Amino acid sequence: MKNQKLLLSLALAFIMCTAQAATEPTNNDKEIIKTAALSLSVHEASSSDLIESSSYNLKTDKLSISLKQNVAYIQVKDKDGNIEFQLPIDSKQIHLSLDQFEKGSYEVFLLTYNLDQVISMSLSKTE
Repeated sequence: MKNQKLLLSLALAFIMCTAQAATEPTNNDKEIIKTAALSLSVHEASSSDLIESSSYNLKTDKLSISLKQNVAYIQVKDKDGNIEFQLPIDSKQIHLSLDQFEKGSYEVFLLTYNLDQVISMSLSKTE
């Protein structure tokens, strides 16, 4: 029961934070990956400090992000704001298979465990 309350609290906080992040202007975007197949930008340049490394493997169509702290949830929305998926992950390492995504624009949100940091990113898949 305690775990369910914690998960519910995290999910609600995540939804509120992503709604706020989606409505704020994105003037401080920092591009962290740019290839012919995709681009990935962090909306707040200060959030990029939490990212240790990122890479994209064209052969496997996988995006990998290594962070400085554990992330509780990942959420991906399409260009219309529809949730593609939302998963609890509890990890510093994220490996996202992009072969399930069609060409287009997506918003990626990562919620850290301390609930004070949402990393908001734009992902554009062109191939």
